[in-house]
Amino acid sequence: MSFQSPNAVEAVAEGVLLGAYRVVREGKKASEPSGVVTRVQLAGVTHEDAVRRGLAAARATVLVRDLANTRSSTKGPAWLARTVDGGGHGHCDLQAAVPMA
Repeated sequence: MSFQSPNAVEAVAEGVLLGAYRVVREGKKASEPSGVVTRVQLAGVTHEDAVRRGLAAARATVLVRDLANTRSSTKGPAWLARTVDGGGHGHCDLQAAVPMA
């Protein structure tokens, strides 16, 4: 694949992050290593904006996957607010407010 195209660079950046996704571990398995990728370097890439777009799209997808894969017993209003607001997983720059009655 040629890294001359911004679309190709965006796709590779997004694909690497999504391909490395692992379901969030909870309960007894939470302390086990998850094999999460913490750093990826694309050598020779000059399209930084394309990399940022790919990572932003992947982070949004990872957030949705985490929301879907987390146990329902864990997902209360406060957890949802922390997670979406960045205090939980820090995937994106969304803001959340949960009104308490």
